[in-house]
Amino acid sequence: MEPTRHLDVVTVRGYSEIKSALRKADKGQYDSIYVFFTGDKDQNGVSWCPDCVRAEPFIHGSLDKTKGRSIFFWCYVGERDKWKNPKNQFRVDPVFQLKCIPTLIKIGTKRLTEAQCCRDDLLDLIFDDDSDECRASARTNVSSSASKQCCMCILF
Repeated sequence: MEPTRHLDVVTVRGYSEIKSALRKADKGQYDSIYVFFTGDKDQNGVSWCPDCVRAEPFIHGSLDKTKGRSIFFWCYVGERDKWKNPKNQFRVDPVFQLKCIPTLIKIGTKRLTEAQCCRDDLLDLIFDDDSDECRASARTNVSSSASKQCCMCILF
């Protein structure tokens, strides 16, 4: 019997909304928490960020790959001028540490940035719970080829 799969998708706008939403997301309720950071959209529904526009269909197409009970936050970081400010809250936050958008984070384990968000093979890895074991092997055997291959693992 296949395990139950459930995905909640929530849209938030700005730093305070994502921080509040993450505090409210009961960690015991979800197996995985994902956040996709992207540029705001105009009145026509198009983001000012061309890399975000390219990544969006890949992200949408990969959401069905989540396992267990998951929550996915679609987080708009603001207009271009606000995002480009080096003191932007998303950039200086000790957990997010965003350098670029689009960025997809699986809280506690992995991060994809820019063009990586358009790669189905990397999206498969970020949504695959079994690939979290590469994080542990990277910590225990730094010289192993497995740890060198995993370019997206991060620790929060």
